[in-house]
Amino acid sequence: MGDSAWIFGLEFGFAPMGGVYFEYSLENEAWVGKLFHKKYLFGSGHIQLFKWLLLSGYFIFGDSIYYDLQNPFLGDGRLYSISASVQPGKKLNIGVEYIHNDLQKKQDNLKTFAVNIYNLRTTYQFNKYFFIRGILRYDNFQEKLLTDFLASFTLIPGTVVHLGYGSLYLRNQWNDHTNQWVPGQGDLLQMKRGLFFKASYLWRLD
Repeated sequence: MGDSAWIFGLEFGFAPMGGVYFEYSLENEAWVGKLFHKKYLFGSGHIQLFKWLLLSGYFIFGDSIYYDLQNPFLGDGRLYSISASVQPGKKLNIGVEYIHNDLQKKQDNLKTFAVNIYNLRTTYQFNKYFFIRGILRYDNFQEKLLTDFLASFTLIPGTVVHLGYGSLYLRNQWNDHTNQWVPGQGDLLQMKRGLFFKASYLWRLD
């Protein structure tokens, strides 16, 4: 069983402000012994409204596979995202993004899942060698919050020092009767955390 695709695309550029791109796809995709015939529309675009503000986004509307090992099916899917990059100065960059993804069965129009993801990314570049970055990511489907902090120093490509810290928050509640966590209930609690360190030195022989 082989995959194949026909893609028809159209692109418009509005230099130096931005551009948009659209494509229509006809695909055959094999999954666990079944061949699915998909048709969907994809679009993306970006526009630089001001020197300090960049807006961008994309969407995919049409057929989408529910990748289940036992009972996969072809449903109506929607995936779209909108993001903004704000740069009030040369050193500070703030990025925000919203992503939505849902899928429903064609036969009864029942929604299989719906996911909303929110991303926040902040970077401060002190100089050409050193920057710090913080990331927050919330997934309402899994009720999960990810945090990430990174400090990075690059003397030359290959000679770098990275120090990072990350944590995972889940909506959990402790059940005293079963001595187990009950997911999806209670408050967001920190369940995992980790510290990351990396250093490398590049030495060349001429």
